[in-house]
Amino acid sequence: RRSESIDKAESTRRSGFLRHLSIRPRMYTFGTITGLASFLTQFAPYACGFCHLEVVGEPWMSNLGPAIASLQTLKHLKLWDCGLPIVQVLPTMSSHLTSASISARWHNILQLLQRSCETLQSLTCLQGRLVGHKIEYPRVHRLSLDNTEMPDMVDLVHSFPGLRVLIVSDILDMDHRT
Repeated sequence: RRSESIDKAESTRRSGFLRHLSIRPRMYTFGTITGLASFLTQFAPYACGFCHLEVVGEPWMSNLGPAIASLQTLKHLKLWDCGLPIVQVLPTMSSHLTSASISARWHNILQLLQRSCETLQSLTCLQGRLVGHKIEYPRVHRLSLDNTEMPDMVDLVHSFPGLRVLIVSDILDMDHRT
């Protein structure tokens, strides 16, 4: 029986049964969030084909951070309104992303995603910053900035030498705040 169980688990692990997971709040309680974090942590070893995670939530969803960081096969990540505890795990992620859509109010997105600087191809930045650091993302060809602090053009060109598409809406000019 035990070997049957192990064979089933190994078969599931190889098949990559789940590719996309979306976590969105309704009336989550702390117990629900803890359960989701536990699920992701237990799921990680079997996630060979799992490549897309979307988390749209409240700032108190902090238990999910370490679970997200432990996933190794993510390629596409969307984090919106998740708060500081989740955003802070981005630099420690095991996965190397090809696309990211991040809402990280007033955080430097380039610094947060630095582990994926060689693999990232598409980036959407909502309520974040792309400033100051000389981190190069040579494969990024599509960049979308929405409600984001206006980046320095020299830094932008340096950071994204392969940029082909730039979508800009609601840029905040931090030099002219009142």
